[in-house]
Parts: sequence; structure tokens; C-alpha cells
Amino acid sequence: MELLLERWQWTIVVLLCLLALWIRVAPRFSLVFHSGFVNFQGGDAWYHVRVAENLVRHFPFRIAVDPYLTYGRVQPTATLPTYDWILGLVAWVAGAGAPSDSLLHVVAAWYPAR
Repeated sequence: MELLLERWQWTIVVLLCLLALWIRVAPRFSLVFHSGFVNFQGGDAWYHVRVAENLVRHFPFRIAVDPYLTYGRVQPTATLPTYDWILGLVAWVAGAGAPSDSLLHVVAAWYPAR
């Protein structure tokens, strides 16, 4: 059976993936990770973490109505559930069914952006 890539080509692919990870993580690492605190860099990130915090407390049920989204009106949750469910599932599994808020925040910081 013929291999998809030669061994030296796989080495180049792995090195390029590591370079891409370093380019994405290194410049902002000290801005995001502080001792005992994760500082998310955008409003969307805080929103999804808040939804995921509620999700892991009531796993596998996600909030359907978000009372904090618009003042004075009750409005359905603004995003599709798959992104938050996967984040909550990863944190829930990593925390053995009861993840702490700090574990959820670390998982969310490493979770791919939308």
C-alpha cells in the first residue's frame, strides 16, 4: 500500500503545524493566561464561556433563553449550540464530570476560535 506522504514530507507537515501553533499562541499568551485567571480577548469569547459555564453545571442541557443578552427582553440564545456543546463536553470530560471554572476557562482558551 502506498503511503499518502513520504516520511520526510510528514516531518515538514509537523514542523509547519508547530510553527502555525507558535504564531497563533506566542504573541498573546501572556495577555490571556495570568496566575489563576484567564483573560479572554473579546466579547464573543466571554459570551461563549458564560454559556459553557451554565452548560457544564447542567450537562448536557444548554440554556435556550439568555436573560442577559438584551436588557428588558427575553431572547433565545443567539448562537447555534454545537460550538458550546463541544466546548462543554471537552471540559466536562477533562474534569471527570465536574469541571471547575478555572479548568473550563483554560480549556476555552485553548479551544479553537470560531
